[in-house]
Amino acid sequence: MTSTLIITLLAMFSVFMVFYAIYLLRKIYFFAESIENLREEVVEYESHLSSLYEMEVFHGDETIQGMIEHTTHVLEKIKDFEYFYSLFSDSEDVQERGEDIEEGNEVKKEKD
Repeated sequence: MTSTLIITLLAMFSVFMVFYAIYLLRKIYFFAESIENLREEVVEYESHLSSLYEMEVFHGDETIQGMIEHTTHVLEKIKDFEYFYSLFSDSEDVQERGEDIEEGNEVKKEKD
């Protein structure tokens, strides 16, 4: 009788743990997608700022240059979380995106 109760409780606990693990994985996946979406938005913003900076009217504007540098800094901070969103992406895809960000930073340094 006691062993049946223990087995039943362990089985219920195991089922609960499986569902809890699935729940946590969904949360992590959502977090990873959110970070990736944020990174993409910031990259688009940086691209827009760079194109604005290249216009004759704004070329050399210190404010826009400061905004570009700040955006680059934010992208570097987001890159710290690359591990999370790389769990759910192809490793080659994440590596290519990292190289794109680094190439963009090198181009900006050359312009200065």
